[in-house]
Amino acid sequence: MSTEQQQADARNEPPALGDVVAAFHTSFHFTQGNTLDWSITVDEAVYGGLLDKVEFTSLPSGLHGVERDVVYFNKDGHEAVACFWRKQNETKDDRRGYQMEAYGVLLERSAYPRPWRHVPTLKTIHDKDALENYFNLHRKPTASGSNSDSPPSPPPLSFDWEAEILSSSRSSSTASSSSHPLIHLPHLLRIVGPSFLTIYKHLLSRRRVLFLTAAPVEAACLLTKACVDVAFPDVVMGSAGENGSGSATEDEAG
Repeated sequence: MSTEQQQADARNEPPALGDVVAAFHTSFHFTQGNTLDWSITVDEAVYGGLLDKVEFTSLPSGLHGVERDVVYFNKDGHEAVACFWRKQNETKDDRRGYQMEAYGVLLERSAYPRPWRHVPTLKTIHDKDALENYFNLHRKPTASGSNSDSPPSPPPLSFDWEAEILSSSRSSSTASSSSHPLIHLPHLLRIVGPSFLTIYKHLLSRRRVLFLTAAPVEAACLLTKACVDVAFPDVVMGSAGENGSGSATEDEAG
């Protein structure tokens, strides 16, 4: 067993997921603005370009008003998630009085990515060493000798919500399974109300749906992912049955 896996077991983390192709640390500097402070990739030539402007995507406008948030986003077909936190800055060189940072990961392309599995641990990471250790534990395997950014595999032939959640809870920690977007679907439906029928109609017709929200943005991100899961059996698997392939991304939901 690797050292990283032993450390993960000691922290009660889920086993290695093998889907991370890049990790990054971004922050807001009072004179330079949003900056990418540090990053690491499985292959810089293949995945390095995906981190372009990630400092703006992972630190959207308005986060200075909240202490913590989770930002889900998509970069050229790769799912990504970043956990933001703000704390009082005791140094005098920051005129805003706060330190604002985000630690995140970029996942390999997949027909059904699961970025929420990384959220519980990312929420506890507050330094680059811990993030690098996490990257080494969950990085995409490279034993085949090829790091090419291949297209995602075809979607599954069936999609069972109950099986998906049970599978997530068996293969991940309790905290990770509670981060699954489908767990939050009842609460999100109460927020949206009857408007969800209109949203569902647009999803079935593959129309773009845009959600506008002020910070924090995690609830809107979860709503977007839940909408993708709701439409997944009819839209994605339906097109897979007709055309032989298909994929689901949040780009189709907003």
